[in-house]
Amino acid sequence: MNHENEVANFIESRKKLIEESNERQALVQKYRKNTPKITPQWNTQPEALIHNNIDEKEIDLGLTLYLAPFKDVWNGIYKPSIYDKKTLWKKVHEQWKIARVIDNWLHNIPLTPIIMIKHGTKDMGLILDGNHRFTVARYMDCENIPFWVQTGKDSWVSIAIPSAAKIGQIEPRITSPIESSDNLAPDDKSRLSAPSETSSLL
Repeated sequence: MNHENEVANFIESRKKLIEESNERQALVQKYRKNTPKITPQWNTQPEALIHNNIDEKEIDLGLTLYLAPFKDVWNGIYKPSIYDKKTLWKKVHEQWKIARVIDNWLHNIPLTPIIMIKHGTKDMGLILDGNHRFTVARYMDCENIPFWVQTGKDSWVSIAIPSAAKIGQIEPRITSPIESSDNLAPDDKSRLSAPSETSSLL
């Protein structure tokens, strides 16, 4: 009986995975064929961060929210070409995540801002979480973009992005620093945590 239940559960799980994959592919085909021009929308409420693809401990370190012209943020991050318009539907990104960002914004669902850390040796930023959001925002000619940076580890921002203005803050509850690295690939900068329908994994 247990064996039969295991087989039934496996079949049901497999069915759900196939359905999810088909839905993702349909979304990719829909927007890849006809990519709409939309305005990025951001949810800057601190509580929205729990849905992001990062460890909650990193949120507990304290985060400061900045706002700056997109072009200045672009010039202040390390090797931004990976996020350029021409890469939107390239294999360097997970295409279903690109499609999900577009779908959310098309339906007026705001997503949480990107999270950045300092480059290991340069006064420049690296995207820790939100590289798909940033890529789509670039494609959509985003004018201004908010971004989170660890509180107390954000002195590089005034050098890399001097036009950035502080617009919010989450007070730190623990003191261990977020490690910065110049060896993180775009899709490896996130820290895994519970996913959400909208902003997680984007």
